[in-house]
Amino acid sequence: MRKQVRFGIVTAFCAVASLVAHADTVAWWRFEEKAPGEKAAAGTVKDSVNDKIVALPEVSEGATVYEAGTSTYESSAYAPVYASPFAGRKVVDPVSGATCVNNAAMKFSTAKGGSGDLPAYYGGCLKVANTQTLLKDCSSNITIEAFICTTGGLDCAYNFAPIVASIDGTSWAGERWALYLDTESKGLGRFAMRINTRKGVVKYQGNAPAKTINDGVWHHIAYVYHGTAQKPNVKLYIDYVCVATYTDADIESSIPYGENNAIYIGGYDKYSNNAGYRRFPGLIDEVRISDAVLEPAQFLHLVSTGGDDKDVILHIPFEGSSSPALTEGAVLGGTVGGVQAVYHATKAAAGASAAFDTTEKAGASVGSGLYADSTVADASSLCLVSADDGAKGCFVQAPAVTSGLWTEDPGLPVTNFNYTVECFAKAAVKGQVRRTILKIGASGSYIPAHFVTGDSNHSSEAEFCCALNAGLKWTSLGRSSADFDDGEWHHLALVSDATNKAVRVYFDYRLVATESNAYLPVAPGFGLYIGCMERGEGQFFDGWIDDVRVTKRALDPEEFLTTHAVGSATQPLLAAMLERNYEFTGVADSYWTLTGTGAARTGGTAPVFEQASRGALLLDGANGSSRAVNEWSAKMDRSNITFPVSPLYEQDAYTVEFWAKFDGYKVGGEEKAADAKLGGNNHAGVLRFVRADSTTFDWYLFRIADNPSGFQIAIRNAKGTIEYKSFLLENRLVADGEWHHYAVQIARNADNTQCSVMLYADYEPLAFSSTAPKEPQTVAGLFKSATGHRLMVCESTSADYNILGNIDAVRFWRGTPDPSQFLGRAPNGLMLIVR
Repeated sequence: MRKQVRFGIVTAFCAVASLVAHADTVAWWRFEEKAPGEKAAAGTVKDSVNDKIVALPEVSEGATVYEAGTSTYESSAYAPVYASPFAGRKVVDPVSGATCVNNAAMKFSTAKGGSGDLPAYYGGCLKVANTQTLLKDCSSNITIEAFICTTGGLDCAYNFAPIVASIDGTSWAGERWALYLDTESKGLGRFAMRINTRKGVVKYQGNAPAKTINDGVWHHIAYVYHGTAQKPNVKLYIDYVCVATYTDADIESSIPYGENNAIYIGGYDKYSNNAGYRRFPGLIDEVRISDAVLEPAQFLHLVSTGGDDKDVILHIPFEGSSSPALTEGAVLGGTVGGVQAVYHATKAAAGASAAFDTTEKAGASVGSGLYADSTVADASSLCLVSADDGAKGCFVQAPAVTSGLWTEDPGLPVTNFNYTVECFAKAAVKGQVRRTILKIGASGSYIPAHFVTGDSNHSSEAEFCCALNAGLKWTSLGRSSADFDDGEWHHLALVSDATNKAVRVYFDYRLVATESNAYLPVAPGFGLYIGCMERGEGQFFDGWIDDVRVTKRALDPEEFLTTHAVGSATQPLLAAMLERNYEFTGVADSYWTLTGTGAARTGGTAPVFEQASRGALLLDGANGSSRAVNEWSAKMDRSNITFPVSPLYEQDAYTVEFWAKFDGYKVGGEEKAADAKLGGNNHAGVLRFVRADSTTFDWYLFRIADNPSGFQIAIRNAKGTIEYKSFLLENRLVADGEWHHYAVQIARNADNTQCSVMLYADYEPLAFSSTAPKEPQTVAGLFKSATGHRLMVCESTSADYNILGNIDAVRFWRGTPDPSQFLGRAPNGLMLIVR
């Protein structure tokens, strides 16, 4: 019997959150045993979940396999070696919140030997024997994931290169499952799989995933299997995006293991045609197996190490200055690595000004990474206003910013620089042409980075310019795919990835363009200019700029700076804005989306999208910045919306919030007045949290039958008994024809003996009577015997009783945030952006 270990307690060196995830990590090879440069040794490569499960390092030289501990293995140049991992990043399990340091990865070296049609390939691998017990609970659900980075190049010919696989028996063709890099001509560089079928043959599925992963860049890959006798299902993911789905009745319903099962990482041993013909050329890290169907938002993610990042050359947060007033020479934001940012007003004229604006981005915080585990308050930003004619203005200069990037190391030529330049910006004026937001360079020399507003034909867009390959003429790499001058904050980034010979630009964390076989060199003495061309020579920007950062590393988007609502450790997981669709989108991970379904209840109609909330802005937090213009909502007339089963709902503490405008009720097809009593025990349902594919609810929010000013929640406790809790509105009806914000909070204690439930209306807690304290009400635990839930909107117990009106902006949170973090709403968006 293997030990059941939850995500939140995987290892002692992970910072454990209080949240318990409802899935088991079966195995997790982190490769943290030794320092980079040391060979993998016998008996040391351990599963972090169960340290008694040890991977045996092996090296194949042609048809001969040598195990770790032998002299031949120790002298081999192809043995698995610990290597440096993703620089400056940590590994985070988003479900539990556990954050682990990442000190090493495993590198697998390969070489071609022999000759003929089946030449020998030298290389190492890791073998985990007797894993039948390890995988015995994965017969119906399994998720396998890892981070990989290839070093073999696109022209490698390894037949196929296994990443991680389970082999049953003594034949190289006996995979129960195998995840690998496809190196054959039809699928060169693609992520592929082999799986066993009911017919006893190996089914090859190598051609469908189109994205290549053999590019020398770190990628996250995942294989997810859910098996039933009628409809087994397999999905492949690359970088959190599903690239292939396979459903085939021939796939075994129980595929993870066999009698002589072994798990291999990085290649196969002597079973590989006796020729060492299956080897992975590159690095593998964080191989994790879970006995559950995980969604992308639950996969392992990477985060920056945050403010202690030694590769940050300059970070200007614009959080105050050395003087109450901005005067010539004021140092802004402090220094990093000896580089100062200095304010200049020498070019100011009538109408030009600069100031710290404490109203913009108030109530937000800044963190390094989309899943930042540490954030700092963001109290102000720099506001720049040019002269009336636009010819003069103020700017910020960081002289010699490139000194921190420059090196005279003869082994690192001028062309070989990895760095990232990023900032947040918001335009104050529409249609400004060629205004400089941020620039690195100098007059008469090449320009490594230049963010500007667009030209006369694309004035609403942000443009990314540079001088490629040390040229003197600037080139436009691309423009933002969305409007830049829409009155909203945007993130801009340029990445010089010299290691992989590519230059990439991003707008709001989405790739705008890539220039291959290019580089952006720097020279000593180049300055960084914020809000204008170099030395105040023109192109003055009107708007707000914040958190300018230069990092001596080619960052991935998950490492860029991000803004969060205050207290964002309790992050929203899903949001359905109902903007003419039923997408329940992952808030923390925008790659992840659930598509809901709108339908007619008995005798009714499907929801109709209407502009009942036209022009309103949704705010992330009562004091947060505007999040999205909100035009549409769903009109419900004997209708419902169902968001499908998702493991993201499986939280021990969570919040469901939404906007609603209820107009009345219908009993059958007959409309009743808003203050009508429904009579008996009849319900007009608002939200139902339903287990799996059944109709049985865990909890159900509805209007009280005989009280038009009250809500009631029926909640199923740990014993399966339904308890009812009532909450009364003060001085108004549930269905008063006005927009209101509601939130339901559920939280159980660690041993599930008690569960609290709370209802908020318009950000205020409700009580069950006018004299009762406005505190959470408790029930005897929360029913948890079945995993998988659906969220249903406007579904009632009886088909004859219906609540009427509009539903908008449903959001599902992990945890129970303060009401100040709920979605706010303003009647007119212009009120928030006209100054």
